[in-house]
Amino acid sequence: MKGKSKYIKIIPVILILIAFIFITDKFQEKERSSFAVDKEKFDVAENESELKEKLSKIVPNYNPEEFELIDKYDLMTEIDDVEVNILEEQRKFRVDSVWNEDMRLLVTYSLDLSPFDEDPEDIPFLKVNRLAYHLDGKEPFELAVGSRNQPGATFWHHDGVVYKNRLYRRTWLEPEFSEKKHQEFSKWIGVQQAHTYNAEAITNINKFELGDIQLIQKTKNNSEKSYAIDDLYVNYDFKSWNPLLEKKPINETVTLRKDSKITFTDFEMRLHFSQLNVDLDSPYEFTRLNYKYNDHIDFAPLQSGPDGQRFIGLPHYQQMNFLDTEEINLKILGGSFPTDEELSHAITPEDLKEFRNQIEAGSDSIEINREIGQVNGIEFKLTKLGKNVHGPREYEYGFFISIKANKEMQNLHLNNYTEFLEFRKENPDTPFYGEAQAFYEVTDQNGKSVKSRGEYSHWIESDEDRFAQEQYFGIEKEDFDQLDEINIRLLNIPRYIEFDENELTVNLKN
Repeated sequence: MKGKSKYIKIIPVILILIAFIFITDKFQEKERSSFAVDKEKFDVAENESELKEKLSKIVPNYNPEEFELIDKYDLMTEIDDVEVNILEEQRKFRVDSVWNEDMRLLVTYSLDLSPFDEDPEDIPFLKVNRLAYHLDGKEPFELAVGSRNQPGATFWHHDGVVYKNRLYRRTWLEPEFSEKKHQEFSKWIGVQQAHTYNAEAITNINKFELGDIQLIQKTKNNSEKSYAIDDLYVNYDFKSWNPLLEKKPINETVTLRKDSKITFTDFEMRLHFSQLNVDLDSPYEFTRLNYKYNDHIDFAPLQSGPDGQRFIGLPHYQQMNFLDTEEINLKILGGSFPTDEELSHAITPEDLKEFRNQIEAGSDSIEINREIGQVNGIEFKLTKLGKNVHGPREYEYGFFISIKANKEMQNLHLNNYTEFLEFRKENPDTPFYGEAQAFYEVTDQNGKSVKSRGEYSHWIESDEDRFAQEQYFGIEKEDFDQLDEINIRLLNIPRYIEFDENELTVNLKN
């Protein structure tokens, strides 16, 4: 009986202790949120709307207007279940929102202020060294996080914005992708087109992990101290790189020439590049269309989406969503399609010997400047042998081809034909981006295929009618050293035809 009485006496003590802890916690929370913040040293928001506006303007290397669209169309995902107590700092760290642009993440995080914080650098910055993406039924895919936007880098994080005595910051977490990692990632995520970009496949990712986390704080003597945080898991459904904002029906047909017509089914306003969905009725397999919208002349590849819908981007090289545009006047000027025409050329043993001698002498290239040929008004020339101008890397040695054409055919890029054949064998029913564009093929002195990569192109000259660019084709050094001759084949070279006068007007405000 005495034991029971003793037990009964302990219960009130425990309840009093729990109440004391609860009251103390509430008091500390009130204390953290009730003191005045020095507005001369801290950027303070008066309400949530002002907080969003201020945060959107201080993210480095990003257009603030796009954040208005991200907020307007609820593309940013609010996070309410990731919070960590930082005992050493007497603060709570919180992940508040996330948005992904392709594989990089824009993370909004916050820490509460204390009465002793004199300026923004008293509050630690987030540093993440590892990212892991999660996909149902598969092991997580891990990548290192680049340092460009991390604390201590050239782009030090902004001071942040204070709202209700919490300091909010945004940071880009950019994963580091090597070519090998990119291929591994494509297989992991299930992208059938492993060598091309698929913005929709990433929407299968439903969680990510932040690993090797630190909160970095600058001290008064300009050194740093850090606080480690356990890995954090964030439930988040990845968005398409170019999400749909609005869709406007059109359903108008335009005659391009006697044997060809195009139906514009609808107009999709998207975050980065808007697009026109089309159905094409023509004996020609057009792969690129040239057009004029309002007073701007442009061209775009005729592509197929994951659902098979064909479309052209408007415009294809600028970020423009048309949300502030009332009306679009569009004219389809012409189109290009592949032909059976092809050319071939040889880099001779004498060429290779001279190039190797120049490499030994310290030179990076030799001039060749030999005509390969002309097809469909497009001139091809072997300009030089040289090293990759971007420095030692894979595909370090190679050759340069100049491509000169009428401006309607500018920016023609040669794709690897061997890769296309391999892809087609493995994926007979899957579209290959660029399959109807021009190709190149490289073989050795025995006719055996040589692994190569059609890499960067750059402009070299132009006038009113003609445009010339130069493309580099790289070969790995070990393979290049074994070559006595390089045989180049150019095929699927396109032809351009002009269309009859036509016009389409799209009212975007109806």
